[in-house]
Parts: sequence; C-alpha cells; structure tokens
Amino acid sequence: MDIEEPCSSCGTSMKVAYSLRFFKEPSWSCSYRCSHCGSAIEVDGAGPLGNPVRSLLLEKYGSATLTFGDSVSDINLVKFIKSLATVDIKKAHSLARKIREQGGICGFLCEINWLKIIAENNGIVDVQVGELMQCVDVKAYTFLDFFSDLGT
Repeated sequence: MDIEEPCSSCGTSMKVAYSLRFFKEPSWSCSYRCSHCGSAIEVDGAGPLGNPVRSLLLEKYGSATLTFGDSVSDINLVKFIKSLATVDIKKAHSLARKIREQGGICGFLCEINWLKIIAENNGIVDVQVGELMQCVDVKAYTFLDFFSDLGT
C-alpha cells in the first residue's frame, strides 16, 4: 500500500510504501527513496500502524469488518481475546461485550483476515468478513482501538 507524502529532505511529492505483517502480533514497515534528492529511509514498527498514516491508507484502500455470529458464545469470544494478549478474565469479558455492542471489529482486510484465522484456530466458525469502504463512518470497533484496549 502506498500514499503520496512530501520528502522530509526536499519536500518533493513521492510515494511511500507501507506493508503490514502478522505473526504473534501485528507489525508494519515503510520505505521510500526520493527520485529528486535521493533521500531514502526504511522504518519498521511493532504493533498496528498508527494515525495519521493509517487513516490515509484506510481512506484510499478501504476496510473490512469481522463479525461474530449469534452462535458464538461469550466464552469462545473471551478465549479468542485471551489468545491475542495476556488479559485478565474481567477485561476479556469487557472487550467481548464491546465487540458485540459495536457490531464487530474493522480494519485493513489483512488485519481482519488475521483475526479471522485466530478466531478459527480457537474453534469459532461463525465468523464473517465483510468489506466496507471506510471504517470512519461505521460503529464497528476499530482494529487500532481494539489492540490499544488489549494493552499490547
């Protein structure tokens, strides 16, 4: 995924490439090389990609939602949450309630697919991925807020 940004050295507009990776937790990287002045950089970061870059990329590429069906028990949802981070049972129940109240979790399609795989690995089969144009105008729990609330 890429967005146009000004070069930090000369101000010329250039494409900055961003990539997202998932293992035990999300991580990201970005890189660019300015064709005008030759300035180059590569940066790696742990955790979800933050704002304002995240908002610009979501606006350009759209987003997806992960929703859990009615057949998914609260216990299974808590198990899913606890597989993502070391949280106590009370916090896991609170996050499960928030996911249900807000109609799911929204983020980049790759983030949502990663969460879907984790849910399925925890025995949750009634889980759907839906596409949205933007997370901004929906009530779903954003991936960034969800991971912030997990404390990772």
